[in-house]
Amino acid sequence: MVASKVRQAMTKFFIKDRETDLGSSRCFIVTYDSPTTTVGQLIRDTQFSTLGEHGSIAQLAICMKDTERQYNFDYIVDPKMDTQTFDIRDFRITVSFIFHELKKERGYMLHCPTVTLEK
Repeated sequence: MVASKVRQAMTKFFIKDRETDLGSSRCFIVTYDSPTTTVGQLIRDTQFSTLGEHGSIAQLAICMKDTERQYNFDYIVDPKMDTQTFDIRDFRITVSFIFHELKKERGYMLHCPTVTLEK
């Protein structure tokens, strides 16, 4: 029974920008789920996006909706390193973004994140 509650909590998670305290408008859509691995994706930039200049740090967090646990990580804004992995407590979190170069401003909009949570 306890394992099923932990598994259920893993499937309801969202991403948050720790600097602005703004989170995604929806939980991730789970595209793969097993006892040790969950993969989720946000498919529209209106659900979550953040701005950053090349080489800057985006202070982000993966938040579990049901348990209110938060896993903080610092994502380096670099389109050549769009996929980054973080070992945080009991999880390995892999995050990738689509980068959109901004023409009027310096930097990038990062959107449509894909997240893999591994126990």
